[in-house]
Amino acid sequence: MMKRHREDFWPAGLWEDDAGYRFDDEHTNDDGEVTYEQYRSAAGAVGRNNAPALLSELYGQGQLDLWSCPGAVIDAWTGHDWPTRVLPPSDWVDYFEEAGYTHNGKPAPRPVEPVTVYRGCSHDARHGMSWTTDLDMAKRFASGEMWAYPIKGNVYIATIEPTHLLAYVDKERRGEAEYVVDPIALSDDTVKIHPV
Repeated sequence: MMKRHREDFWPAGLWEDDAGYRFDDEHTNDDGEVTYEQYRSAAGAVGRNNAPALLSELYGQGQLDLWSCPGAVIDAWTGHDWPTRVLPPSDWVDYFEEAGYTHNGKPAPRPVEPVTVYRGCSHDARHGMSWTTDLDMAKRFASGEMWAYPIKGNVYIATIEPTHLLAYVDKERRGEAEYVVDPIALSDDTVKIHPV
């Protein structure tokens, strides 16, 4: 059993044990929750690759209200190169739905019309959650020439109903425009190879 552990550079009150990351009660509000600023400070301290675990564990223990801190979800999502490898897509869908639809981490109205999106990836990854409206960016991912995505693939196209769009991040925030899509909307009937 892992004893309670904390690093000196972590924000006040943050610690970790076998149950995961947690804040001391005296560092939470009257509802036992942390603020978005506390979450961001903690995420920066534990590192981007551990931010999804931090999000999951604080939320699971009732210390992070995603409706009040919707930016926490997209921060954890965009900070990790492979977010669905560390947490299952079903967990991410739950977190995004709990936070509500966001644009750059802030609450926003969903698009009112279906959105055509592209994904450059291998055949096995075609039903992934990250999509873009930028065809050229999808082509770059499909080329196999990007350091984090060295597998050559295809460009896929799908038209997604607004109810299945979970979040949007524009180019200014991440360097690429991204829609996060609920995988329930993705099947071989809805996802096709784009003729590039």
